[in-house]
Amino acid sequence: MKLKEKMRNPKIVLTAVLTAVLLVPVLGAVKEENLKGSVFYLDKQGVSLVKKMELAENKFKKEQEGEVYFTGHIFQSRYEINMYGDYDLESPFEVSSRGDEIKIRRDSKREGFSMESQKGSSGGEPIGLLVMHRVSGRKSEKVDMHIFDLDCIYEFSQEPVYWLGSAETEESFRFLEDEFESADSDLKKTITFMLYSHETPLSYDFLFKAGSGSYSHEVRKDAVFWLGQKDSEEALKFFEEILLKK
Repeated sequence: MKLKEKMRNPKIVLTAVLTAVLLVPVLGAVKEENLKGSVFYLDKQGVSLVKKMELAENKFKKEQEGEVYFTGHIFQSRYEINMYGDYDLESPFEVSSRGDEIKIRRDSKREGFSMESQKGSSGGEPIGLLVMHRVSGRKSEKVDMHIFDLDCIYEFSQEPVYWLGSAETEESFRFLEDEFESADSDLKKTITFMLYSHETPLSYDFLFKAGSGSYSHEVRKDAVFWLGQKDSEEALKFFEEILLKK
């Protein structure tokens, strides 16, 4: 499910009460019982996130059939992510693909995915980032991304997921920043939100660059929107510089 669809869903509430941002390494881990189905654990200590991505790609091409697989890792977010609604917490979310989008639904067949994201009084929390990869011949590309609540259970009954474990905030951020440049416009919008979600001052430097760069109108508009969530004189200076460049 693309981020643009989720952001238009009135059930999704994004509330940010921003405080001083700290660069915090991620120490959390997902319990094995939270990931069910076709799951492969590649959370090796001392191995970079990019290297783990390469290991996942090689393992998929060598051992699996099909075109689609997922990778997942944890990063420190400025948000707290909470599923809400009249759901059975023991019932897993079934994760699959639909076209070039991640599809997440309950076993109850209730379609859709909703969540509440808000800044907690004590700051954000570690959350999960799910990346969808599509393989065509020798080429592998990332086509969609989704954040998810680590307290919920996810069932990978169709495409496999390679769990990469925790990543330091800056490492996860740099990975996404590199992907931003080669992504199409829709995925750029999704990555813009993902980068903003990272608990690091680097987020605002990126948003300024995206908002003032030669990207599509939609991408620049999203960057400016998320930049506007920073209630500070620094954000006002960013806006002034963006306006001067136009």
